[in-house]
Amino acid sequence: MAEVLDAALAAGAVGLSTGLIYTPGTYASTAEVTALARVAAQHRKPYVTHLRDEMSGVEDALKEAVAIARDSGAALHVSHHKTAGKYAWGRTETTLATLAELRESGMDVTCDVYPYTAGSTGLAAMLPPWAHDGGPARLLDRLRDPAQRDLMRTAIRDGVPGWENTVGNGGWDRISVACARNHPHYQGRTIAEIAASRGTDALDLVAELLVGEDGDVSIISHSMCEDDVRRVLAAPFAMIGSDGVPKRGLPHPRWAGTFSRVLGHYSREAGLFGLAEAVRKMTGATAARFGLAGRGVVHDGAHADLVVFDPERIADRATFEEPLAAPDGVRLVVVGGAMVVRDGEVLGARPGRVLAC
Repeated sequence: MAEVLDAALAAGAVGLSTGLIYTPGTYASTAEVTALARVAAQHRKPYVTHLRDEMSGVEDALKEAVAIARDSGAALHVSHHKTAGKYAWGRTETTLATLAELRESGMDVTCDVYPYTAGSTGLAAMLPPWAHDGGPARLLDRLRDPAQRDLMRTAIRDGVPGWENTVGNGGWDRISVACARNHPHYQGRTIAEIAASRGTDALDLVAELLVGEDGDVSIISHSMCEDDVRRVLAAPFAMIGSDGVPKRGLPHPRWAGTFSRVLGHYSREAGLFGLAEAVRKMTGATAARFGLAGRGVVHDGAHADLVVFDPERIADRATFEEPLAAPDGVRLVVVGGAMVVRDGEVLGARPGRVLAC
């Protein structure tokens, strides 16, 4: 793995990322991740992590990420920082203070955030890590087995050491179906609601749905509180990322609404930060963190990726019911010097390309 990572970083990858609530990442020990982060450090690239727990164990998960960065020598970036689930609400006061203290001590640490109280992921991620052992096919086999489903129910009710357990921290009434191609009539409804209408147990409904969709079901999880979202957004070392999941159905509105929501609602209306700071958090800060030369800035010779918007009108229109609605107030979008949006109309040009350093 270190050899593959070394080659990827040499070829232009912008860093090492982990998703430690997802299999197979959840099986990785701290020592294993640290060994890989050392390779990133040798290339002066950051270690970027979706923490092992963003809920009741978020403080310990952050300590693990900090230890990995310190022991490897890599810079640390925490992806879409949040403290989710009713048992973790308010803990951004602690986690942000920790990050601020680390920065004051000289550690290179940053985070990003999206401006919503709901997240989005795969439905299968709601199941305990052991259920995924052996890969997706073995997961579906277990879901077909009533005895295995009973074990999953128990794991969600009682918890598993080291597992985030989203449903156990919230409930099936906070999990709604975003994309299920073979079950479009479920989209936009919560698991609890669907199970009740079917007269079945929620876990049995989840099993039936995952098996019927070959494991590919995305969900929206209403798991955060507004105060925490605002605290992270306002942190001077936090940048903005959509974390959008490009799926059909009813995806999270963050895919289409994130940046206009920050400019309109959180900057202009809520006054969390000024317009210039909002733009910096969405452009220059990100480009600098990932070493993207000539991007995120406006000057002669820079890459011509530009958005012209009306600061008094810019607003998101994407909702959970209409998640891909285009924002108001955008006059012009230029990508690589080519115009792609004019007066709200999407044009035919597609000049975008995959970035490499």
